[in-house]
Amino acid sequence: MIIQQTIQGKAVVSAPTKFKRGNWDKLLWAIQGPIIVFPGGWGDDLPEDIKSQIMIDRMITVLKPDDIPLAPEVEAMWYISSASLDHPLDRDWVDIYMDLTKKWWIKSKKGDLPDFLQDTPELNEQQKGDLKRLRQFIFKKSYEEVKRKCQHQQKKSTSKNQKKEIPSLKKIFAQTDLLQMFG
Repeated sequence: MIIQQTIQGKAVVSAPTKFKRGNWDKLLWAIQGPIIVFPGGWGDDLPEDIKSQIMIDRMITVLKPDDIPLAPEVEAMWYISSASLDHPLDRDWVDIYMDLTKKWWIKSKKGDLPDFLQDTPELNEQQKGDLKRLRQFIFKKSYEEVKRKCQHQQKKSTSKNQKKEIPSLKKIFAQTDLLQMFG
């Protein structure tokens, strides 16, 4: 990836950045990682506009050099939404959900904010911490699933390669034995 920057009004092209192994894994997560919802089947009907926003936000997350990656806020919003269908949310989670919904509404340019999103309170430190832990949890679950699938595919391809190598090795040993016998 070539990055163009402007320094003192002149365009400068910087060298491509190296993509580390962990970044490749994150890229794979962004593309193939499952969207984690609250268990119970309520979150399976993900609207297309939310799904596409999750994918875009995941790609942005991959490009950030964070030590602890987080799931996108819109994915956390959907997780909380699916949880609310299973059981009522307490006041803190309602505030978090409303804050995330308001951000998503503005980001997706849905038009004027509905009345119920106009006066959402700002999150306090505890709520911000709860949201961060939820986003870490969602990322970890999705990322682990991608890693598990990759490891399974690697084992599968390795076992196929080993099966292909075994007959050729037997053939070589048989030829060696014949050469020794008739040598």
